[in-house]
Amino acid sequence: MLSGPKPVWLTFDCYGTLIQWDEGLLTAVKQILEKQSGADVDPATLIRIYDKYEHALEAERPHKPFRAVSVDARR
Repeated sequence: MLSGPKPVWLTFDCYGTLIQWDEGLLTAVKQILEKQSGADVDPATLIRIYDKYEHALEAERPHKPFRAVSVDARR
C-alpha cells in the first residue's frame, strides 16, 4: 500500500512518446507466433489486418468500450 496523499489526476501516454507502442506490440506478436507450431504468419501483416477491423469497430455508433472493441476485432 502506498502512503501519502492520493493523486489528484492521472495521465497516460497515448501517442507513443514514452512507450514505443508499435515496436512493443510487434515484438509481442513475434514472440507469440514463434510459439505456434507451423504458424507462417508475418507479424506486421497480422497487426495491420487486426488494426483495420479494430478501427472500423471503433468508428461504429453507439461507441463501445475498448474491451468490447478488442474482443470483436478478433472475430
